[in-house]
Amino acid sequence: MFKGIRLRLLVNIVIIIVAMAILNLVINVYQYREQADKQMEEKAAVVAQQLIAMRKFISMEQDTINTDTQTGNFEFKHLNPATVGRQVGYIFEDLSGYTYKQTRLRPRVTENSPDQYEIKAMLLMDTEEDKRITDYFSREIVEGEALYRYVVPLYFEESCLKCHGMPQGETDVSGYPKEGGKLGEFAGAISITFPAKAIDRDVLTNTVIQGAFLLLILLVTFLVLYLSLGRIVVKPLRELTTHVDRLGSTSWEDNLTTPQGSFDEMKHLSQAFNSMSERLQGSYSNLEDRVEERTVMLREANEELRVKGEEMQRINSLLSDSDRMKSELMAKISSGLRQPLTSIIAFSQMVLANPSSQQDQSQYLMDILWNAQNLDAQINDLMTMSKIEAGLMGLEYMEFRFEDILKELRATMNPIFSRKNLRFNVDIATTTPSVVADFEKMRHVFRNLLANALKYTPEGGWVRVRIEPMPVGVDGREFILIQISDSGLGIKSEDLPNIFSSMWQSKSGQDGKGGMGLAIVKIFVELHGGTVDVKSIWQKGSLFTLKIPRSPED
Repeated sequence: MFKGIRLRLLVNIVIIIVAMAILNLVINVYQYREQADKQMEEKAAVVAQQLIAMRKFISMEQDTINTDTQTGNFEFKHLNPATVGRQVGYIFEDLSGYTYKQTRLRPRVTENSPDQYEIKAMLLMDTEEDKRITDYFSREIVEGEALYRYVVPLYFEESCLKCHGMPQGETDVSGYPKEGGKLGEFAGAISITFPAKAIDRDVLTNTVIQGAFLLLILLVTFLVLYLSLGRIVVKPLRELTTHVDRLGSTSWEDNLTTPQGSFDEMKHLSQAFNSMSERLQGSYSNLEDRVEERTVMLREANEELRVKGEEMQRINSLLSDSDRMKSELMAKISSGLRQPLTSIIAFSQMVLANPSSQQDQSQYLMDILWNAQNLDAQINDLMTMSKIEAGLMGLEYMEFRFEDILKELRATMNPIFSRKNLRFNVDIATTTPSVVADFEKMRHVFRNLLANALKYTPEGGWVRVRIEPMPVGVDGREFILIQISDSGLGIKSEDLPNIFSSMWQSKSGQDGKGGMGLAIVKIFVELHGGTVDVKSIWQKGSLFTLKIPRSPED
């Protein structure tokens, strides 16, 4: 299928045009939907502001509304903002099809109770002390129907405090206890809901029209290209093929005649064939003279092949050594990953086998989480080391504080520290400044060092982190001193020179496993222009000392 040059070229062109047309259609539909959503949001905002203005006017005119015009006495008319807003909402829904509701987290009237969408919006608005969230708008599917939801916050004003202010608990004029609200506090929200059917229908109509137009363009383009390729390419090639066949069946002296009306490319092709015919004639005449020359060249080539063969044998030997090293590396990686994976499977089986023991389940799930995080860390170390060896590792500088990293890691590791009954102390000098470094790589450094300390420190032990600024050196550079110590298993003196080597296996640990964690620590620290050192006493503990520049060199 599609063996002819015209059809193949045409199919390729049509595929490209179709792909671009579909991409253009998708972009247009997306932009139209975005524009429609924006217009609906603006429309909802206008309606909401009108309703807020109505509430404000009713609130400001309460004294006028509740004063008897004949006697001048106060008489509550039940036309407070909440009641008027609720009744206006009913009328508004009948006239427009839009649903309007004034709601709050603790409503006085059941009809004003918020749904889940409104609760989510109000919780966001209530937690923003600087009132940065001025509205909340999105599409939502409710019982199979697409709806636009718009929520705008309300805040206590002076006129609202008569019924919602102090003293808290006192009955207001409408018979409800006052909430003790204060001026400017979050009071509730106005929620507007309206169907998205009309917008979706317009989007569909626009999509169909554009799709039909693009299909028409595609058909016209296909027809024009089909006819043009037949005249410009296929016909001249057929004439040229006829002359080539004649050349092959007669003699070398026959020359090609350029077909009438050919394009420059076809003329150049004909000239190339004639030139080739002349060269073939000369080559055939001198064939015997060239046999000896080719024989000498072949002998030289054989000698070169022999030399290359010896070189290939040497390379194969090196490759065999490389394969062996790769096999050892994969064995080390598999061994390192198998331990946390085995723990995850074992603790999962325990959870399934003891569904009634909530305390045990919590303990097992904590172990599962820790081992899963450990497995993820080892995989990240493997990927990181691959990037380092490929020369793809760079630094992305940003300003931050080391205490931000420790807060995050402490939240993650605290359950495991607690389970092992380990004391985890962090001491950061108040004079420690922020640093300009790669946040993710420094977090990787802390995570690897703390994970090692946690892994090899027995129950009842301790892990400490100390961070403080160092005196400014003679070169004017500022460094931060980081010390991470523990009362764990420690490292044997003969192992200390090798612990920062990639995939080195230490026999000092309880399980005898090694990894890439400390190698990555050293690489990341030195990438920043810093240093890392370790001191350790077997069965007593270890102390890792890092010196990190406060900022990169200019």
